[in-house]
Amino acid sequence: MLFACSKNNATLISINNDLALNQIVQQLKLTKPDLIIYEGDNKFSKINSRQKKISKNLFLKDDKTEKIKEINSDMNKKFIVTFSSGTTSAPKAVVYSQKTKYLRYLQMKNIYRVKKNDTIFSASPMDHSLGQRLLFLALLNGSNFVYSSKYNFSEIKENIRKYKISFAVLPSNFLMLLKKKFLKKEIFIKKIVSAASTLTTLDKKSIIKSGIKLHEMYGASEVGTVTSIDFSKNYNEINSVGKVLKNIKLQILDENNKSLPKGIIGEIACKTPLQFQGYYRNKTLTKKSFFKDYFKTGDLGKIDKNNFLYFVSRKHDVIISGGKNIYPIDIEKELTKLQFIKEAAVIGIKDKFFGEVVFAVCVTKNKISNAESKIKEFLSKKLSKHQLPLGYAFEKCLLKNKLGKIRKNEIRLKYNSLKIDLTKNLRKILN
Repeated sequence: MLFACSKNNATLISINNDLALNQIVQQLKLTKPDLIIYEGDNKFSKINSRQKKISKNLFLKDDKTEKIKEINSDMNKKFIVTFSSGTTSAPKAVVYSQKTKYLRYLQMKNIYRVKKNDTIFSASPMDHSLGQRLLFLALLNGSNFVYSSKYNFSEIKENIRKYKISFAVLPSNFLMLLKKKFLKKEIFIKKIVSAASTLTTLDKKSIIKSGIKLHEMYGASEVGTVTSIDFSKNYNEINSVGKVLKNIKLQILDENNKSLPKGIIGEIACKTPLQFQGYYRNKTLTKKSFFKDYFKTGDLGKIDKNNFLYFVSRKHDVIISGGKNIYPIDIEKELTKLQFIKEAAVIGIKDKFFGEVVFAVCVTKNKISNAESKIKEFLSKKLSKHQLPLGYAFEKCLLKNKLGKIRKNEIRLKYNSLKIDLTKNLRKILN
């Protein structure tokens, strides 16, 4: 459908079924598509648009259809629009040229040495850059392509057996679900790249232990893959997201856009020939996203003396408590070391005394008594006092998008709306 629409000079978008109706309407208003692809849902019946009419005759070969236009051979012309995979509820529309998509295909093929006889597996939605990149990788490489929109282990197991899947780029949440299956040798994929969000060190070690050749990549829809690491060759750098790739420049910037020395945390900015052309119909946002041709990712990280990049946090996820910067990932890493903690999201909630305080939302593997007191006792030996959460909540699951990124903004909104006062007693003592 993507290529048929391209040939007919028609605009097509793929809709993420997880979005709310108002978010879908916003995307339709922005892109004004001729055709949409989505998985059936009652909420779509409320959308009045011209899609239904055009979908009936767009590809019919009769006298009534418009004359098919020649495919434009200009590789630099705007080619395709995708939506960023960010953790916000309103992902940005990103524009690429045909040349950019082709160069990204070559980059991925060469980094991971993808062969024609490889069968590629993807679980990334088609409205995002990663899902599309894997589709084009298979198509341009002449490889088989297997796609799964939902987690169904029986189906995945059968597809691995039937199609002999040998290469996959998977979101971290998908890998977490498959981890035990890998360890039990129920399934096996020779080479896997972890993407979208970072795996815990424990999960990485477990997957590597199963015999899988595990890689991890760091990047963004706007710039593609920026760093990559092969843990079979760089096991000692297991907490890193890899070295900067060929022809890509990377800087760590402070709040005044000054380059920081190695080992100092700042915003990750990169310059690459594989970058996007801009945000669709938003020149102002495009301009704000760059500093001297370097795209500012909105991620915080640092580079060590061996030029390995370490991801620290999303910039807006940093907790500023009593004037001190606290990085949630440092606390989350310790929380997930506890055997009964499945996953955790550490956020900052508003506070009358400190401005913000640390709050931990945890998912336990099963019901456990005195979970909070056990966590407090464990963390008191692992973290400094200003890092310790002042409040805890326990949920059945964490809000995530389809790429497995935790929707921290929505979690923050939820717990801030409860107006929890965690320093009330402290203020009484001090006053």
